[in-house]
Amino acid sequence: MMTAERILKGRYRLSHQLGAGGMGNVWLAEDEWLQRTVALKQLVQHAAGEDLDERRARVLREARAMARVRHPAIVSIIDIFFDGRDPWIVMEYISGRSLATIIKSANRTGRPLDEQVIGAMGLPVLGGLSAAHRVGVMHRDVKPANILVADDESIFLVDFGIAKITGDVSLTSTRTVMGTAEFLAPERIRGEEAGPAADLWSLGVTLFCALEGYSPFLRNEGSCPEATMWAILREDPPAPVRPGRLADAVLRLLDKDPTTRADASELADVLRSIAAVEKPPESVVPPWPALQPGAHRLAARAAGRPPPRSDEPELAGLAFEDAQQVIQAVSIDTAVAILLAMPNDQAAKILAGCPSDVCRELLRGVTAASPAKAGAMLRMLPNTDAVRVVGYLKLDTVASILAVASPDDAARILGGTGVRTAARIIAKMPSLSGRPGGGRRPRPGGPGTAW
Repeated sequence: MMTAERILKGRYRLSHQLGAGGMGNVWLAEDEWLQRTVALKQLVQHAAGEDLDERRARVLREARAMARVRHPAIVSIIDIFFDGRDPWIVMEYISGRSLATIIKSANRTGRPLDEQVIGAMGLPVLGGLSAAHRVGVMHRDVKPANILVADDESIFLVDFGIAKITGDVSLTSTRTVMGTAEFLAPERIRGEEAGPAADLWSLGVTLFCALEGYSPFLRNEGSCPEATMWAILREDPPAPVRPGRLADAVLRLLDKDPTTRADASELADVLRSIAAVEKPPESVVPPWPALQPGAHRLAARAAGRPPPRSDEPELAGLAFEDAQQVIQAVSIDTAVAILLAMPNDQAAKILAGCPSDVCRELLRGVTAASPAKAGAMLRMLPNTDAVRVVGYLKLDTVASILAVASPDDAARILGGTGVRTAARIIAKMPSLSGRPGGGRRPRPGGPGTAW
């Protein structure tokens, strides 16, 4: 058990742990010789998938990769030493927040990151990646959690823990795919030789997350990596709700064919043009379009607040477009209450038109209040929309919805999720013996499908 105030190599005084990952733990420390704050990366002793000697070799590879790349966006390596047989990496300490944290904060406040802000973040990351690629280093784990925005707004690409150096012998079996499933390039999932284009794919997913607020290929909230990888291989990315030059560039990066995917030069031109635009009054943009006359009044009423004073006549109801704007302008709890009071067909239509992350939260809330209502809404969605919505829910939530649906409707929805995911959902469904049909469970593949 590591304790604070331990001194390593006679000079590095550990303070506290900054973070932990699958490959290593990072500690804040004081270099007593040079009187500066540093970050120390400690080898994880117990990690799945690799033996201890293999993990030790990977730490040495990470240190070599970091030392090989020289770029302002790449954290500098200061030292490497051994404590017994275990290597420690000493790095420059960066005080700041990860892009993952920034995206979560933007989602929580309902004010997404401005396109120009994202472009300004993406440029140095792309520069760091390009510098790594020029010296034969593939990062292989580009994601929001590995992009740091320092207190002085400098941008850093961190964690070369699973980097690959061209010419080095592979440390893992060719069947092992290292990295975070939702950010893996298709060619890496297929086990093909992956070059710089694979890192650019991961950067494309990262930029999509920053622009849209959710991960485009993540399924079942990450509980089923196979479903996520299937989506990467077989499904198109969702159409961005916020179109523009950045969205177009991101979709070019998410070309499944690495030979026709946007390259670093093309992306750099787009990011530079976006970042160079005159800065808007605020660094974020309003999350949804302005509401139509009367919509603010109904949104306030639904939220239990006094409506704003207005000379406009009270509206007895809303057109679909206005209702959709109200749903997307109020809090999730308020939106769920509105959906519960709506006819099922209108609620389903609104649900299908929401961004996937909003859709997921709305359906969760409706399911908690009324699984039958959630099931009825899903039943009215086209099959592709129903499967897309289900893919963003926890398996328990899907099971509770389908448990009150008819066997035919449940089978239709399950049939689009894939056999493995469908089996996991069915396993979580309660007994159906009390339902009409004598307890018959839906067959995931539907009629005529082998199971």
